Amino acid sequence: MGRRIEQTLQGTLDMRALADDPQFHELTMGATRRYVDQRQAMSPQERRAADEEVRSLEKLVEDDSEPGSSRS
Repeated sequence: MGRRIEQTLQGTLDMRALADDPQFHELTMGATRRYVDQRQAMSPQERRAADEEVRSLEKLVEDDSEPGSSRS
């Protein structure tokens, strides 16, 4: 149990250090800007297809996380 707590605390510290890193902010903001730009450049049909693909993937994740799932 102590090891698990230690790992959790270290993970929390690692995430805080990462969040304070200016390069991390630039990478995530750059990726966000690229996503928004690409999404805005899509036609309405392309956006609908992309949205449907995301919904399909979300459904797979939900199904996989349910108790009794064959992959859990």
